[in-house]
Amino acid sequence: MCSTTFNPVKLLPLDDEVLSSWIIRNSLANGSDPASWAGAIWPDWRAWTRDLDRMLPTSQLKILSKSSGINISLLKSMTLEPVIEKVLNTNRLNSKKAWKWVIPTGSRNKTKINGLHYCPLCIATKPSYFRKSWRLSWSIACPEHKLLLLNKCTCCDMSISPHLASYLKTDITRCISCGFELSQAKQLSVDSDAFWLQELMTNALLNINEVVLPIEINEHVELFDAIHFLMVFFQNSLKNLQPYKLLHEHLNLNSLENHHTPSSGIRIEARVYLERHYLMIAIARLLKLTLPEIINLFTKIGITQQMFMISRTNSNIISKINNSLPDNRKLKHASYPPKAIIKARSIEEVDLLMTEILPHL
Repeated sequence: MCSTTFNPVKLLPLDDEVLSSWIIRNSLANGSDPASWAGAIWPDWRAWTRDLDRMLPTSQLKILSKSSGINISLLKSMTLEPVIEKVLNTNRLNSKKAWKWVIPTGSRNKTKINGLHYCPLCIATKPSYFRKSWRLSWSIACPEHKLLLLNKCTCCDMSISPHLASYLKTDITRCISCGFELSQAKQLSVDSDAFWLQELMTNALLNINEVVLPIEINEHVELFDAIHFLMVFFQNSLKNLQPYKLLHEHLNLNSLENHHTPSSGIRIEARVYLERHYLMIAIARLLKLTLPEIINLFTKIGITQQMFMISRTNSNIISKINNSLPDNRKLKHASYPPKAIIKARSIEEVDLLMTEILPHL
């Protein structure tokens, strides 16, 4: 009786591949499905109910490293943790809280509420895989094809969930729900201004020397902080106030096509790609002005400190802009006529008043 030894296929990570994509590809290459594969690696840990791409606990990283033969540092580099640590200039990210700049997937059991993003042309190129950069909220477009990244099947509206692949449905280039080829999705080109801002942020993060940061910003940490602040500001600027209307007119935002203006109450990172596209366009057009031009524009159209400073920021440039704007509290105070100064009465006047009052006591 002959015996055979199973030698698992071990696929190496591809350029910019996100961790979940690599796990999915390895499971399918070995004739398994992602759920069973992850269950074999972590028997007592429900991997797909979590966002594996954000970060993995050290204990789970060690188990994955031992089973795959990939060193821990390389596995960790496929997660978003190192990127966000650099963006926020911290090494103390809270795994239990939402992170700035990371698109949340959300989940109901194993089903993702917000699917993985993809480029229709990239996903059709073999080997097919999902990029780490596609999980970042400022990455609204494929840098190669300049197409907006999608996160749902354009046929059935199912969130892109390749981790739900099975032995009957192993092709991650197709919708797991209806089988629609993702490469056939409607292609939307990115606006040139939004793409300029995306490239600026990416290159600043990579410390490319020739990157010139806008409006007198000196480092990438402040750049990301200022842009995140401006995203909240432009989201708030959709209120029906005249200064905001004038701002939109000046930046030529009212003529945009193929976009959704964002509504309030939802985190920037959780917004659909069309809403983030709109915000990136608005900010790009503002940042192409000089700092004095921005201050003059805001002052001219009537934006006050109260209208501008609506969220927290550590950006010195944002504070500089804010301090240059009129303070609405002072304006309101100045609009009232000054109160008359009350002077003390003389002794003679007091004695006369007492003379008039005493008969009535």
